[in-house]
Amino acid sequence: MGYDAENDVGLVIWTNLTLSPDGDTTAQAMLPVLLDEIYSGLSLTR
Repeated sequence: MGYDAENDVGLVIWTNLTLSPDGDTTAQAMLPVLLDEIYSGLSLTR
C-alpha cells in the first residue's frame, strides 16, 4: 500500500500469488509497471 499525498492518491496492489513461478514477489514486480502507467514521465521499467 502506498499514498501519494501531493496528488491525494492511495494505491493497493493485491495479487492472488505471493510468489511467481520464478520466485519474485508478484505485487512488488507489478509495482513499477503500474506506476509507469499511472504517472506519465516515470521510467521505472525501462
